[in-house]
Amino acid sequence: MSNKQIAVDGVRISASKLPVDLRPLLKYSKEWCFPGAQDAYESMRQKSEAAIRKFVKACESKVASLEGYCASQRKAARMTDEVVLLKAIYQNFRTARSRLSLVEKRRA
Repeated sequence: MSNKQIAVDGVRISASKLPVDLRPLLKYSKEWCFPGAQDAYESMRQKSEAAIRKFVKACESKVASLEGYCASQRKAARMTDEVVLLKAIYQNFRTARSRLSLVEKRRA
């Protein structure tokens, strides 16, 4: 995926502008990046537990890289679309992980 681009809500994201280890997360961007908080809540509610688990599992091994990359970009004069996308993936990963935690607590 090194030279590929992906379009999310009409914005072109270039994989080559992302750290190599985070590029695999781009495949989740269309399904897991929501335009607004309410949309995120509704979209998350409509996802199956299996879909949420798959997304969380894919992101878990990348958490340190995601956090580090997003933190390194905080002081940039302008955040690139790629940074905004990865921040959205990270935020929705955290939300999805919390949702799974609640589901598991209810079962216990």
